[in-house]
Amino acid sequence: MNRFYSLVLFATIVSTSAMAQDEGGGFLSGGSGSSNQTTGLGLYLGYSFAKEMDVEFEDSDSTYNTTGAAFLGARYAYLFTERIGALAAMNYTLPREIDSIDFDNGSSSDVGGSFSILDFEFNAYFHAYQGFFIYGGFNYSIPFDDLDANDSEMKGGMGMQLGAGYVILPFLSADLGYKTQNFTVTADDEESSTGRLWGMLLRFTFQLDM
Repeated sequence: MNRFYSLVLFATIVSTSAMAQDEGGGFLSGGSGSSNQTTGLGLYLGYSFAKEMDVEFEDSDSTYNTTGAAFLGARYAYLFTERIGALAAMNYTLPREIDSIDFDNGSSSDVGGSFSILDFEFNAYFHAYQGFFIYGGFNYSIPFDDLDANDSEMKGGMGMQLGAGYVILPFLSADLGYKTQNFTVTADDEESSTGRLWGMLLRFTFQLDM
């Protein structure tokens, strides 16, 4: 997780540099045309490669091993300046299957069940060089679970994401990101402090406002 927070700090430094160089025409000032920017409303399809959810209980820790899952959603991007803006998104991740649970004592359990996620993202949004952009911010995830293991139940929580993308065509962009989604997990009436699903994602956005 320290690596993730370092990336967040890096994004903050880059955005500060963008604001400083925007007036003077430095490296981050190239490509100001609308074809290089993705603002307004967009719809997207993507895939989450996250396959592990780390769950910390008071007396033990465990890892839920899951499948990856496709997701779809809508987002709205707005630029306050030529380069700096905000991006809000709503995602629905299709159900991902739980294959097994690994416990910290070395044992494991083959279990069934699945869960889907509705989440909302709130990001700072920075257009960098030409069609490249970066984003980072917070999310709130609401799980819909059907878990077979130990009367488990999931509740929503806050997470973070950070990513970078490129405008391929005026109506199409792609981004690669890293995302954590946090939950509270209850198993056998024992409530966890944190359940964290983490991993990479790939997303293709179709621009409706051009």
